[in-house]
Amino acid sequence: MQSRDLYLACQKIAIEAGVIIETEKKRGYKIIRKSRKELVTEIDLIVQSYLSETLGAINDCDIFYEEDKSQGSKILSKECFIIDPIDATHNLIAGLPFYNLSIGYVYNNEIVFGIIHFPYSEDIYHAYKGEGAYKNLDQLSVSKNTVLEKSIVAYDNQFHLDQSIMINYQKLVESVFTTRILGSANRDACFIAEGVLDARVWNSTKVFDIVAGSIIVNEAGGLATDFNARPINLGNINKVVMSNGGIHQELLELIG
Repeated sequence: MQSRDLYLACQKIAIEAGVIIETEKKRGYKIIRKSRKELVTEIDLIVQSYLSETLGAINDCDIFYEEDKSQGSKILSKECFIIDPIDATHNLIAGLPFYNLSIGYVYNNEIVFGIIHFPYSEDIYHAYKGEGAYKNLDQLSVSKNTVLEKSIVAYDNQFHLDQSIMINYQKLVESVFTTRILGSANRDACFIAEGVLDARVWNSTKVFDIVAGSIIVNEAGGLATDFNARPINLGNINKVVMSNGGIHQELLELIG
């Protein structure tokens, strides 16, 4: 299947997976503790299985996904899907509406398209390289703000990992208009793409969390880089900043 056809097919699959999430949520589900600060649900695993099966049926390539720890050290292949069956599982468990699912398609280490679906609102954000970013049928555009002190910047919630994360957050609080911590990488990326947020900082992240969001932000006119202003390396992701582009360099200088 050609990549453009895959793009359209994957949007339908994402919507179908969203129906599964909402159906299983109403039925009730078990919660599994992965670590002291990380939970996963039965729904994550059900949706992961569904996405792996349906994506594998339409295109014969590797599929990388969040819950398979054995894939953590693999180098991304020439062609692959990168999926997160539920981004912001903790939001879903808590009853907060920012959970979602994402599908990214990579060819020759380049992101070709990204899709993020929010089941609770039935919104789908999507972008194909060179064709712009969209929320449903409406084209997206990042904010025009170029002043850091007027900016709304989202931040991650990994304060327990390293003292520098809190130090950087303090710098941010003192330098921008206000901050937000929504607990969802994809929600923040989509908010940047539609001009609601001006930027988001990830002090520690994984490819599953940002692959779809990064192309959506880029295609909406924004930027996604590491802390050194280099393009995102899918095989070696850790510290990432996405922004509207207008405050990007100043933000990097602040937290670098």
